[in-house]
Amino acid sequence: MAQRPIPSDLFGYNFNVLRSADVLSRGDFRTNLRGLRAATLRIPGGTVGEYWSWARGGLLPPPYIGLPAPPPFNAEQLALTGATIAAVDATLDAADATALFAINALTRDLDTNIADLRGFEAIGQPVRAIEIGNEEYFRTPNNVARFPTASAYAALARDWSVALKAAFPAARTAAIAPSPVRQTGISFGDWVTAIEAANGWSTLDAIAIHPYAEISFPVVARSDAEAMTGVTTLLAADNAYLDAVRARLPAAERIWITEWNTNDNATAPAFAGSWIHALSALARALNFLDFSQVDYVLQHVVQGDLQWQAMTAADGRLINFGNWQSGTAIVAPFTLTASGRVMALLGDAMRGGGRAMKLNLGVDEQSTPVLGYRFVQADGDVVTVIVNASDRVLRFALGGRARRLSALPWSSPVTAAQMNETVLQLGGDGLAMPAFSAAIVDERGTAGLF
Repeated sequence: MAQRPIPSDLFGYNFNVLRSADVLSRGDFRTNLRGLRAATLRIPGGTVGEYWSWARGGLLPPPYIGLPAPPPFNAEQLALTGATIAAVDATLDAADATALFAINALTRDLDTNIADLRGFEAIGQPVRAIEIGNEEYFRTPNNVARFPTASAYAALARDWSVALKAAFPAARTAAIAPSPVRQTGISFGDWVTAIEAANGWSTLDAIAIHPYAEISFPVVARSDAEAMTGVTTLLAADNAYLDAVRARLPAAERIWITEWNTNDNATAPAFAGSWIHALSALARALNFLDFSQVDYVLQHVVQGDLQWQAMTAADGRLINFGNWQSGTAIVAPFTLTASGRVMALLGDAMRGGGRAMKLNLGVDEQSTPVLGYRFVQADGDVVTVIVNASDRVLRFALGGRARRLSALPWSSPVTAAQMNETVLQLGGDGLAMPAFSAAIVDERGTAGLF
């Protein structure tokens, strides 16, 4: 497979700063946030961004001019005000990350958004990537009032993009777009047609998508075969989603994945928060790289949603979703979850950008979820990431030093006691990958990763 360029800011997370508003200045929070190895954090987040006030450092209280409904937040959330421009900028610096700005197209005007971005720029935060709105295609009462049609959003995105680029010449802009494979209120086809009709592609650089995948498993079986099938199902769903998006875009348009994860829809979820969930996330992220138009892969979420969190909140809770009461583990505040630790391997590999090439690992990905990419970093270091989400022990002809993580696929909650972590000096027999494992390999031993 041909090599593809890797932007230095490709990997990261949807931050949702509201979830962390009261801990942004804590040293242990900042240290572990840096441990996620995210190059980009989407701020302020998704739904929170539709009601966000940077001047307040929190949610904009109701009422909202021209909108009929209250916000989807409780009184405690509406009272939080710690996530100011200065506080979030300092947190980004501590995490060694830059911002992708999801600006407020629902309850703020263009001038206010530009003023907020200038506030970040004035204290040294570069304004390079701007996502115009968040999921306004869902037909909630406020979205319908503000954007009754796809054409209403398309016209705003076009006009705001022109103004934003005039204010921030180095910035790229993206319009949001619904899923092409599930119902979101307005169809993907109608949404993109409206952008085309508005001549939006003349100024917009990208489309921003949220490929959440759906999955459901019985609670009782939890077999290795089910785990493998789950991952291959997710990969196939992503391919169908990205193929449908790519087919409707002009060749020059880019794709920003600014939220993604897996919804476990079982009555008593077994997949959510498990080791196989973590491995599937890494497999999906590597698979996204197969699509050369993808410039951002920002997973949901840093913390706050127990099913998806990359690090725990201050209470340190890890949940076994199949057994909420006896399955709760309490770990140190802001501990990286299994997903956070596994995805940090990819963050390390892509740090600083460079180029990447998919490895031919001699398996059929459609039935055996084993994927790998070799990254030639900008400074010349060569780092490989492999995920073996199969029930087979595999061996690969790689040299250098490796860090390998493994666990039983349905382990949940995944604490340090359930996870095996090994640092290896590889010899002539290469890298052995146990069933359901992930590894990063510093092939020249010069990247200083471990």
